[in-house]
Amino acid sequence: CEKLSSKLFNKPTVCMCPGCKNMAINSHVLQNKKILKPIAPKNHLYCFEPNSFFNKEQRFAYKKRGINEVLAFRGYCKNHDDQIFSFIEKTDVDWSDPKSQFLLGYRSICREIYIKQIMVDYYSEHLTKFISPDNMLLDYRFEIIVKNPN
Repeated sequence: CEKLSSKLFNKPTVCMCPGCKNMAINSHVLQNKKILKPIAPKNHLYCFEPNSFFNKEQRFAYKKRGINEVLAFRGYCKNHDDQIFSFIEKTDVDWSDPKSQFLLGYRSICREIYIKQIMVDYYSEHLTKFISPDNMLLDYRFEIIVKNPN
């Protein structure tokens, strides 16, 4: 699972800017050097991440990640990343400024779209391994819990 996840996160992607065919660069939602580094002992942070869909006791877990991985995503090519986000990258972020808030929020949404696409690819690849006409998930059973509203 970890190998597949790593493969998908490192897969080259095209810039999110409509019509752009350039390859996306790895960028961070928050400034790496000015925001993440000061709060990262030994350049690592713990992130709450999906662990395994197939293990209901540990579907999510805290994982130690290097700051180059934390809140990172391949969203925009260098040109568009600079054009769109230079306001929050080139200077200290003014957290009270509406433009900064918008850009940080927008970048967060872009990262979520990126992560959701990775997860679609991740589960699609797993499902093709586990689902076939011969064994339609015989080793895995879905549990539906219906709670009484009273």
